Amino acid sequence: PTVGDGREVNGTVVIGLYSYDKDKDRSASEIRDYVEQSRLVKYTLRIRKVGNATWTTLLDRSTQDVYYLNTQQYEDGTYEIEAKAENILPEGGPYVSDLHRITIEINNNRPPEVTVLNGNEWINFYFGWKGAMSPTGEYILYQDMYAEAEEGQQEGLFVKLRLQDEDVNQYHYGRVYLEGISGAEAEIQWKSSGISNGVIERVGVAFIPKEKFVNMVRENVQVVIDVQDFRDPGLTDPAGSHVVQVTVSKDDLTLLIINVLPNWNVVLVGSDR
Repeated sequence: PTVGDGREVNGTVVIGLYSYDKDKDRSASEIRDYVEQSRLVKYTLRIRKVGNATWTTLLDRSTQDVYYLNTQQYEDGTYEIEAKAENILPEGGPYVSDLHRITIEINNNRPPEVTVLNGNEWINFYFGWKGAMSPTGEYILYQDMYAEAEEGQQEGLFVKLRLQDEDVNQYHYGRVYLEGISGAEAEIQWKSSGISNGVIERVGVAFIPKEKFVNMVRENVQVVIDVQDFRDPGLTDPAGSHVVQVTVSKDDLTLLIINVLPNWNVVLVGSDR
């Protein structure tokens, strides 16, 4: 993202610097000579948190016209960014521009976004000891339910999800649990991770064995996804962003619900299941 006045930013953002010369009170030949000799523009760029008297210098009379600001180096809050340009005139001495100042809001603790990737394999299903029945009445053995589950992750609830977070320098811990059923929970195992367009994306899975919940009759059991941001790989320094989600995503508000009917009798006609 590019810095703009009043914008909320986080991660690595781009500050672009540009200046041009308005001196037109010369002949064409004088202007060409003037431009050639004063082409080298130097920029000074500073930042400070609103309320602080001290500025931090980012560029000091530098010819660099792009600066990459890493917001992770600053605490959250409102900041002023100040820039000026200068060049050397043919007559001698620098010409210094007016100061240009903008305000930005740094927020490094944006919550991650979570999307369930395999909801069609279990949402609103009725779970039993051998398998589960879909909302349309199809009985499916556990061995046939989950397209991407590894061995040992079939007989129960298998959840695959994607996490996206603009806080690319942070780490994540997550779990999936069944509301109201003690012990029916599992830690999210992150299977892949990468950064694209300033966003970190992780794909993870969680598996709750059937023995943890298929021992009672319960309908409309809420499946809960719980994810926490951390600043360190040891997961000891919480970043403040905490997501508790009971829908497929923030855009798809389908509830994450299962049903438990362990002692049903299923009669299958014309099936080898």
